[in-house]
Amino acid sequence: MAIDLRNLQGVLKTGKLVGEFDGKRARLITPVFRGDFVHLGIPRDRGDHRSYELAAVFNVGSSDDEAIVDLDSVFLQAIYTVAKAAGADVLVPKLGRAATTYDELNTVYGSRVALAITKGWVRAGDEETKKTREGGYYPGYGPGIVYRNWYSRDEGNGVGKPPLRNGKGDIIDGRKFTDGCYGRAEISIYWMTAHPPAKICYGLEGVQLLARGVPRGRVSGGPSFDTVEGAEDFSDAAEPNGFDDDLPF
Repeated sequence: MAIDLRNLQGVLKTGKLVGEFDGKRARLITPVFRGDFVHLGIPRDRGDHRSYELAAVFNVGSSDDEAIVDLDSVFLQAIYTVAKAAGADVLVPKLGRAATTYDELNTVYGSRVALAITKGWVRAGDEETKKTREGGYYPGYGPGIVYRNWYSRDEGNGVGKPPLRNGKGDIIDGRKFTDGCYGRAEISIYWMTAHPPAKICYGLEGVQLLARGVPRGRVSGGPSFDTVEGAEDFSDAAEPNGFDDDLPF
């Protein structure tokens, strides 16, 4: 089936786990996201180190944008599993205690369950806003939009550089994934205690380019996305070779 960003189905919408949970890390392929602040071809200089990185912007309910996905089915449950395995309590202020199951947490927080898990066990009612100093939304952000920042430290000589694959699964130049592009990522989720406070962290292992788009908040004057070569042949039953089965963990 061809990729329809206006009506995502199957693993493109939900993502999927890769392998079995080993008690410390969960490995998965994410649902489709739109990239922002992308540095996959050339690492970003962060002073004491350099890193390959991007903001994965997920549309979980905005009818004004393409690629509506479901983070609840796989992604958030994986995060919850990792946190609980590490002994972390996911607090539910409304109940005055920690959640005992993911379903209980989901029942209390509803559409904000993503915040409850990924933002440091936030208070009920907190918003995922990405606001300017003036209090408004950054272009392309706001209600229905959830974003996660993912990094891979550059160790030199190509070590730490997450491969970028095209729709067929072939490795391509990382600079081809630019702000506004749609794709999926290979990530690992783990609980970090080395640098307090303890928290959920992510390892960015690879990215797949599925469609080119325009950066968030900009108007293209034409179609908002263009599927890349090979992506139109993608199906749940036949994922690109190398993207699923050969994760570098």
